[in-house]
Amino acid sequence: RNKKRKASKCDMPRISPSILSHAGRVHKLLPLLLAECRTIEKAKQELRWIMNELTTPRDIHRACAMRSLHYPLQYILGTQPFGPLDIRCKPGVLIPRWETEEWAIDLAHRLPSDTPLNLLDLCTGTGCIPLLLKKVRPNAQVTGVDISNHALSLAKENSKVLGIPVRTEKYDIINQTDSIYPYKIDVLTCNPPYIPRSYFNAHTSTSVKLYEPRLALVGNVEFYENLVTQWLPRADSFVYEVGEISQCEYVNNKIKSHQDHSRLWNVGIRYDSND
Repeated sequence: RNKKRKASKCDMPRISPSILSHAGRVHKLLPLLLAECRTIEKAKQELRWIMNELTTPRDIHRACAMRSLHYPLQYILGTQPFGPLDIRCKPGVLIPRWETEEWAIDLAHRLPSDTPLNLLDLCTGTGCIPLLLKKVRPNAQVTGVDISNHALSLAKENSKVLGIPVRTEKYDIINQTDSIYPYKIDVLTCNPPYIPRSYFNAHTSTSVKLYEPRLALVGNVEFYENLVTQWLPRADSFVYEVGEISQCEYVNNKIKSHQDHSRLWNVGIRYDSND
């Protein structure tokens, strides 16, 4: 399962002139949206979203023109739904994906409602995961960590706008693990960078490649190695998002080959609704 790896636009067939002509007859702005949406039905849905969020014809036309250049819709409209929350989105910070929303909601409702848990979210980005967990389980103490100033600023803004108190801290997770959160961790969450550079360059969609931060996207197993070597001794449970099954196997094999971890930890894999 992979939320970020999508077929490159260069791999997709060109939109036929007849489809473009038909789209223009349905609405004059639809052809601008086809570059990213690919079908008239999806373009119509996106146009409805744009017209619901933006008020002036000029802003609507500008938004559609930006979409023709593959500019992310969430950056144009400024928000992305995430469970019961509307998370603010800005350039320079990864846009929350539905797959992350899916497991975060499931996790939130599995947590006991009457227990004051300590929750730590690494690579927090917009803060969507800790904000959702705190919203559903207000008794929890929740902290989000990121290396990016853009991400931390936006996470703080989301916390303030939504009225959900979440602590944010700036750390280099790989190199400053010992300094981060000296308390007992009941639940550790992370959606780390997990797309290998070669795959990112060859196959990632134009929209993601041009406009979303590589810092939050490009990686392989370094964050999973960091999980096993640095965080497992300090946490009671963890949920990490992965890009492919080999990263799951990497974590599992590392745990099984470790004298203490193999005795203490039981690790499973969950597939999302896209299998």
